[in-house]
Amino acid sequence: KWPNDIYIDAKKVTGILIESYLDPAPAPVGLVRQGFAIAGIGVNVNQTAFPPELKDRAASLRQLTGRAFDRQRLAVAILRSLDAWYRPLEHDFASLLAAAEARSFLKGKWITATLGGTEISGEALRLDDTGGLVLRLPDGTETTISSGEVTVRW
Repeated sequence: KWPNDIYIDAKKVTGILIESYLDPAPAPVGLVRQGFAIAGIGVNVNQTAFPPELKDRAASLRQLTGRAFDRQRLAVAILRSLDAWYRPLEHDFASLLAAAEARSFLKGKWITATLGGTEISGEALRLDDTGGLVLRLPDGTETTISSGEVTVRW
């Protein structure tokens, strides 16, 4: 789910939170502006149950596969995968977007996005060329959001 969740069988298995900062000051000639991004990744690995309020919306890898996972090996595999995607990111963002689009959980679903204190609802159509989520609003117009908390309206 854009931009930060991974669903399997319509249940959330992974959440990813990225906090970033870009220095607003102009960079000196020949240099780029300074900034950073920090990613936090939470994976439901070996849980066998969830609280009642989450059991219909969340699952663990163990629940989905019927076997326990070595968390350390899983963490290494995730980091290796991230590293493999990171290298071409600077030169081939379009391939990353195409992969995300092909795996989109939201495409065709009615969602509500919360942006600050404002809510916007519409049908998730696609990702734009910068990774923004394109929505078709109830009046038929399209808008693009680039951040916010997204909830699927079942």
